[in-house]
Amino acid sequence: MAGARDTQWLRSLWNAGIASARMLGWSGAELDVDVLLARAARATGLSDFGDPGFREPLALLVDGLAASAHADASGRQFLAGFIGCALENRLRIVAAEHAHPDIAGVPVAAPFVIVGLPRTGTTLLQTALAAVPGLRTLLNWETRLPAQLPALLTPREIAQHRARVAREIRFVNWLSPALAGSHEVGADAAEECNGLLLIAMQSQLLALFAGARYEDSLYASAFRGAYEWHRRYLQALAYRQPECTWVLKAPAHMASLAGLLRAYPDARVVFTHRDPVASVASTAGLNAAMWRLVSPHGDRRAIGAQAVATLVRMHAVAHAVRARWPESAPPFLDLDYATLAREPLATVRRILAHFGVAEPPGVPDAVLRQLRALQRRRAAPARYTCAEFGLDEDDVRAAFAGEYAFIG
Repeated sequence: MAGARDTQWLRSLWNAGIASARMLGWSGAELDVDVLLARAARATGLSDFGDPGFREPLALLVDGLAASAHADASGRQFLAGFIGCALENRLRIVAAEHAHPDIAGVPVAAPFVIVGLPRTGTTLLQTALAAVPGLRTLLNWETRLPAQLPALLTPREIAQHRARVAREIRFVNWLSPALAGSHEVGADAAEECNGLLLIAMQSQLLALFAGARYEDSLYASAFRGAYEWHRRYLQALAYRQPECTWVLKAPAHMASLAGLLRAYPDARVVFTHRDPVASVASTAGLNAAMWRLVSPHGDRRAIGAQAVATLVRMHAVAHAVRARWPESAPPFLDLDYATLAREPLATVRRILAHFGVAEPPGVPDAVLRQLRALQRRRAAPARYTCAEFGLDEDDVRAAFAGEYAFIG
């Protein structure tokens, strides 16, 4: 409790500092569309955002955050910075494509995509599968494009960029110390790729804070166009790099699975499954830690109810897409969390075999080495129960009854 009180005191002091800075004209905590666009342009020295279709969802997002997030000054600074990062990435992608038109020819072929309810082993599987020679995944520092494409930077410049991202991560961990126990956050850690959709301002990432109107707009749009930017970002990262196959991961892809498969029709999709009671409780705990990023106060019952509603909707959308897919060529593989946790190497081999990928030399050593590194980096996992968030376990089981068919 003393640590929590210290964090609250420091946060209050930070908020007071932001208030003073605003009196002097600083706009770093402003959630305003024009201010955000202008700040991104100043930060990059660029002005071409590409297709203006992103402005409507950006306005919905900003309006939703202003109305729903109840953020304090440091929380608004975090949200403005997050959106600003996506806008800067967008500017840099457009500029890079103008400077290097051959980026459009960089292949993003047959990616492995890991989805499933949150807290079902997606990070564990991402780490293990991406260790296979010839495969690679997205790292946290790569989710923020530097001024030049990574392939055009010197090792020293890349190290400086990684250090900058690490400083930003320390600010995030300071705002919400509990986050480290729910989600690994580090500059060199494997990262979810749904944040790339925020370049189109169509991402579940901030829907947690932006309210129902913004979230409804995402489903109504079917994330149309968002995965085009997702692909363009991966092409920019892979430009002039050794050819590879991507391992992508985000539970939120369940909400936009149809859009993902439109953009990547050859995707190899792996669903992870776990007892929904454990998954929902852990998700609510993660969401509570996320709420601490924007506000020191959070209603745990409301957080629990929101977690269930969001996951039920995502789950229904994903399985409706699966049900419509031709049985003759399903791109899906289902994995049980317990088996994955017990036999990660065997699980990796099963995935490769299922999708007809020959196992390259060195897989056992590479996979086990990465898993040992993950274990050393990870903080002790936080443990949560449904009851902490006002949820009844039987109600959760009923809401996700279909999941039990995939659990051994």
